[in-house]
Amino acid sequence: MFRNQQGESMLVVKKAGTFPDARYTIMNIRTGKETEHSYPALVRKETGK
Repeated sequence: MFRNQQGESMLVVKKAGTFPDARYTIMNIRTGKETEHSYPALVRKETGK
């Protein structure tokens, strides 16, 4: 579980693949909405790049 830049609580619910090419399914705990991201996309979202 972690918080994104907007302070929303997020939870990793599924991982597909191995590390550099893995796809992660992230669920917004407040809304229940699930989105899929690659690891580099998650890092960019967290660092604001």
